[in-house]
Amino acid sequence: MSRINVDKITGATGTASGAPITLSGDTATLSGTGVTFLLVILLDKVFIQLVRVLYQIMLSVVMIQHHREVKAQKFGHKLIHQLLLQLTSSSEQM
Repeated sequence: MSRINVDKITGATGTASGAPITLSGDTATLSGTGVTFLLVILLDKVFIQLVRVLYQIMLSVVMIQHHREVKAQKFGHKLIHQLLLQLTSSSEQM
């Protein structure tokens, strides 16, 4: 990674006291330049899409888990019903 140390940058329209781009420490200040931060906008859109995809995945996992639980409950009810039928039929035979 490269490093550049600069106290101030002045443009053709800037002055020492009011440059369009100034650097100080870890901060870059753009004033009146009309610069659009395309990377920030792009990353914001990517982040929003990522959140949407993760939400859909989580929703799918919850739905699958719910389906499995309902299926297990139905299976359990069926086993209990069969057991009760066997018990009643065997008690009738006695």
